[in-house]
Amino acid sequence: QGHTNPIDSTILRLMGFQFSIPTPNWWTPANPFAQSNYIGWTLGIWSVLLIPKAHQRTPLHIIGLGFILSLGLPWMQSIPILSAIRFPYRLHLMTLIGMSLWIGCNTHWQSRHHKWLWLILAEQLFASPIDILAPSASAEYPAYVERINGPVLEIPGPLNRSPGKIDPSKPRAKYLLYNQTGHAHPTGWQLSFNGLHAPSDCFSETRILDPHATDLERSTIGPIECWEAIQWVVVHNRNTALNARLIELGFVQETKTIPVLWKRP
Repeated sequence: QGHTNPIDSTILRLMGFQFSIPTPNWWTPANPFAQSNYIGWTLGIWSVLLIPKAHQRTPLHIIGLGFILSLGLPWMQSIPILSAIRFPYRLHLMTLIGMSLWIGCNTHWQSRHHKWLWLILAEQLFASPIDILAPSASAEYPAYVERINGPVLEIPGPLNRSPGKIDPSKPRAKYLLYNQTGHAHPTGWQLSFNGLHAPSDCFSETRILDPHATDLERSTIGPIECWEAIQWVVVHNRNTALNARLIELGFVQETKTIPVLWKRP
C-alpha cells in the first residue's frame, strides 16, 4: 500500500483558479478529460450587469465562497474536508451554481435574455479549454471487454509522476477505469495519477512496453507475488518483449490482434 505524498503549496495554487485568459481548445492538443476551471466572460458579465437588480443575497454569498475556495490557497489544506479534496479548482462549481441561481432569481425569461444563453453555450464550446469533441465521444466498450471475467492487468499502466508534472499515462484511464465499468472486474494496478500516492513495485517489469517510462522504470522487476491474483492481461502495444515473462508466469495467449489478450488457464 502506498502512502499519501505531501503536495507543494506552489502546485496547490497552480491547481486552483488562474487569473488568465485560457488558450481556446482549438489551439491545444486533444484533452480526453472534461476538466476546466473556466467560468466564462459571458456568464461573468451577465452576473455583474444583474447586480443592481439583485433581490436575493444567497447566490452572491455562494459565488463569493465558491470563488475563494477555487483559488487553491495552501491554507486550505489544514481545513478538514477541504484538505481531502484532490483538485481545489473543482470547487469553482459553487461559483457557477451561484451565478446561475443569481441569474435565475433576477431574470424573467423574456426573449431579450435568450441571446445570453446562446452566447454562454457558444463560449463554453469554442473558447473554453475543454475539448469540443469530449461530449460526443463514443461510450461503447471495445469487444474484448466482454471476455474479461476476472482480475485484469492492462498494459501499459499508470506512471508515477509527481503533482505538477505532465503525466502521459492519464489518457490510459479510458481502458484502466472506463472499460472497467463494462467488465466489472478489479484491476491489478494501484492507480496513482499525479503522484498523490507513492506506488508499489508491482508489475514494474511491464514498463518495458511503456514508451513514456524512464530507463530506471524499464529496468525494475516487481515481486512475483503481485501476479498471483491476475487472471487476464491485456497488452495495448504491439510489442513482444514481455511475452516470455507472461509465459513464464503461466499465461496463455488468447488473441494476436491489438490489444493482445493473455489468460491464465
